[in-house]
Amino acid sequence: MDRRVWIPVAIGVIGVGAVVGVMVSGRGGSNAGGSAPRANTAAPSTAQSAAKASLTELARMLEQNDATALAAIADRSQTAQDAARVALTDAEGAEWVEVAKALRTSYSRLSSADGRATAAAISTRILEKFAVDPAPASWIAAFPPVRDILLSAVIDQEPNVRAFALGEVAKLWSWAPARTPLPVEEQQLAEWKDSMAAPVVRRLGDAEAKVRVAAVACLGLNPIHSVAERALPHVEDRNGDVRHQVLASFGARPNLLGDEAVLQRLHDSEPGIPQLAEIVLKARGLNRDQIFLGRMITSPQPEQRASVIPMLRGRADLDPVVWLVRLSSDADESVRVKAVAALGEQDTPESRRRLREVATTDKSASVREAAEKLVAAMTTASLPPLPGSPRLNPRAN
Repeated sequence: MDRRVWIPVAIGVIGVGAVVGVMVSGRGGSNAGGSAPRANTAAPSTAQSAAKASLTELARMLEQNDATALAAIADRSQTAQDAARVALTDAEGAEWVEVAKALRTSYSRLSSADGRATAAAISTRILEKFAVDPAPASWIAAFPPVRDILLSAVIDQEPNVRAFALGEVAKLWSWAPARTPLPVEEQQLAEWKDSMAAPVVRRLGDAEAKVRVAAVACLGLNPIHSVAERALPHVEDRNGDVRHQVLASFGARPNLLGDEAVLQRLHDSEPGIPQLAEIVLKARGLNRDQIFLGRMITSPQPEQRASVIPMLRGRADLDPVVWLVRLSSDADESVRVKAVAALGEQDTPESRRRLREVATTDKSASVREAAEKLVAAMTTASLPPLPGSPRLNPRAN
């Protein structure tokens, strides 16, 4: 398994800025990880000419398939990390919109994977320029070509480009212009973002594991639960990197990835996944003892699952009924029998309800019979004494 090149994706698993890598490079092939690769340039004299051209001129050159224009635009789109971000003027905003449209027009004619990844990177950098206050009103014209470029890249023939593009799409889920949009603009922006969800979800079925990893990471940053949750079944993906990414991306979203799914990963065969699952559970407030019980109750060995039952007696730090209800649905009959007996010791509405349910629905006759006896005993004990019964007027010894 090759984990040599990774794109950092920020997540919030343990209340601090955790980071997980999205694998985007296999053995061989072009590298689209981290920052986009620079497009190949032509002769120095031609490159020098492009360096002096205006953005509008570069956009025209790009539409005419001039390879030097893409490299020049890539250079100008970058902002030094230590440089102050400056808001675009109206004229500059219009120029960058023209560049975005030219990138959309030329994308399919870019022959190299590096060039197409570069186009995807430039497109999101353009939107970042409109995120500096005060953004020009032309932002509304920049988003559609950027979206179209990224959607083309998400279905690119090269897996590295697809994976890289998914990382760029992830940046757009929370993007907003640095100005108050009009209601119609806000609605339009929401619709554009919504239109990107389905193509990303389809990448969850990609044949390349690196693309599935990137798709999970992308959806993990989507704030809309109904969209993000589409990645959750891949907590059981056949590839360990994908399963790892689900834990990393959704560890801080327990309302989507429940504790049960995380507990199952404590037994994962992929190195690093059990350790990450434990980190997630601790971040959710489970202590070491509770994690131990969770590990036992989700063990693939039925005797280990059954061994949890006596450990639940007299516990004040957890609700034993919750655990016993789960064990009463265990795949192993012997575990269910022991869980039913323990439920009979719990006098709660939930334990009584579960026993009645087991007595009528369990596939094992012995389990149903054990539950029926407990239900009958509870029913008899709860009935008031009949007139004349010794229970009504007990005699003194």
